[in-house]
Amino acid sequence: DRVFLIAHSMGSRIVTQALSELIQVEPQVAKRVVQVVLAAPDLDAVVFREQIVPVFFGQQIPITLYASSRDTTLKVSSGIHGCCRAGLGGEGIVVASGLESVDASTIDTSWLGHSYFAETRALLADMNLLLAQGMRAGSRPLLAPKPTKKDPRYYYFVR
Repeated sequence: DRVFLIAHSMGSRIVTQALSELIQVEPQVAKRVVQVVLAAPDLDAVVFREQIVPVFFGQQIPITLYASSRDTTLKVSSGIHGCCRAGLGGEGIVVASGLESVDASTIDTSWLGHSYFAETRALLADMNLLLAQGMRAGSRPLLAPKPTKKDPRYYYFVR
């Protein structure tokens, strides 16, 4: 009855496109989706913010983005695609209404920094609070809000 979707890297392309198309054909599916988690998504940041997030927001599907400025794989992908990737954190992290953005740049990562979502205790604990208990970012103890010049704000891992 309840669907949780978790996608990593290029898998985010498949999950977001498939869900967007499925919602158009069978809108009632959106009511079953409890949470979409995108970890280090290798998606065009502008397309993600302007085309994907509004579709999910319009269907009241919560999206959590985990991003990191230490993700070497996404930095290379940005160079190849000539554009920023949604999974890159730091100053350019994607923020939008209907999206909870979490900057994981402060987390210790592997040398490529691309698998942090499945390798670090802090992120796994945070994801557990999100998925198992339904806690939003503002209530999760490992996160703090990062004030920005524009709304909405995003969150980062405190050490």
